[in-house]
Amino acid sequence: MDELIGELQAVADSAKNVPVNGWPNLNNKWLARSGLQKAIRRGNAREGWTCGANLSAAGPDGAGRALATIIVEDVGIVDPDLLTYSTVIGLKTLRQKITSPARLFMGLTMRACGNEVKTRSACELSLGADKDPVMNWAALNKATDDELLALMAGNSPEMMYAATCIVRRRAPKADGLMDKALQIMMDSLGVGARARAAMMSFERPVDTMNHAVWPLLFHKFDVTELVTHDVMPPCPKIGGVMAAAWDMHTMHGKRAIKAFHTSLVHQGNEVMKALAAKSDDVVKGLGSIIFIVEGGQVAPSRLWSDSLAKLKEYQDRNFSAAWGCPPELFNAVRQTVLNNFDVLNDKRVWSSKA
Repeated sequence: MDELIGELQAVADSAKNVPVNGWPNLNNKWLARSGLQKAIRRGNAREGWTCGANLSAAGPDGAGRALATIIVEDVGIVDPDLLTYSTVIGLKTLRQKITSPARLFMGLTMRACGNEVKTRSACELSLGADKDPVMNWAALNKATDDELLALMAGNSPEMMYAATCIVRRRAPKADGLMDKALQIMMDSLGVGARARAAMMSFERPVDTMNHAVWPLLFHKFDVTELVTHDVMPPCPKIGGVMAAAWDMHTMHGKRAIKAFHTSLVHQGNEVMKALAAKSDDVVKGLGSIIFIVEGGQVAPSRLWSDSLAKLKEYQDRNFSAAWGCPPELFNAVRQTVLNNFDVLNDKRVWSSKA
């Protein structure tokens, strides 16, 4: 742990010229949380600092947990050391050993934003598997410890993820199970930043997504070092943050999505009419597609390969279906959203003032 404290102090020192006070007040911690995530995804450090300062003012412990989750979800395996830091930055006892915990937060935000390549693969694997209609979680929960350990070292990232989740849940009550799982990781990854990130993510998970770190590192999804560039829809600032922050996880964002759907229906849009007829929750179903084409995009580039492309499609399909977008409407709703961001952003402006 002393080694980690030294590394974290260096991260804090990297932000020595970043002010910790005086940032604009957003008066909304949920908007600040969403804004911090979108800023990191798009590499906007200044907006990340604004949102982070607001979130920290609402509660430094909660801000630390939020940043830790965002690092795993939106930077991921391209920065193994940052993944390791994410597992401990929520610990108050550790933060108190840093000369300026506030600067540590700013430094971590700056590093997360500054990664030239990002990957959302941990989120894509975990969310895709969690929402996979054919994943037999009931049977996996009945598997023996040895069967689960064998799956952890297997060929299917989805099954590795599921087995890791269950092993981690059982480990505190099963003698030696934690050590056996860690040994599998060490045997496969050896020593170094990747192994440390895998083991720390397993020992100190801040989110279910941490359990996807091991399968992703094991399969070396970054071995080709290919990248792609996400298409970024228009994203003006609304209420002091980028428009993408006004998503379905904020009250004003939900209201804007509902108004967006209503507006398109009144214009005679047949796709939105079909969504209303077939979805149990239009706001969630439509919100999931908005997330896929806007909120989940990263910049300046995304780690890419054929495997990662399939993983993203796996998540997009399972996630949107679970949240209320019928699979047969997926492509049509996605294109409709892409064609009407001007309308959506108008509704976000309206909602921000309501």
